[in-house]
Amino acid sequence: MLHQTHFLGNYLAFRNNKHIPEMVVSLIYVGDTASLERIFLQLTTFYDTELEQSAEAMISILEPLLIVIMGIVIGLFLIATYLSLFDFSRVNGL
Repeated sequence: MLHQTHFLGNYLAFRNNKHIPEMVVSLIYVGDTASLERIFLQLTTFYDTELEQSAEAMISILEPLLIVIMGIVIGLFLIATYLSLFDFSRVNGL
């Protein structure tokens, strides 16, 4: 009985934590303490894959945006350089 109350206490602690997803809490409730290690390893694999996919999606969105920003910065630098050259040649009468 002590084993069951200890497990139920862990489940209630996880359930009352708003930062832990419901899927994790459900898997903890379904599994017993002997299979918790296997459950946590599966959860780790699941969340690693999900994190990797999210990061790849974010990078694929940010790459074109960064290229456009770099193009704008380089374009502004070139415009500033050419304007100063044209202004210099106009002042010196070249």
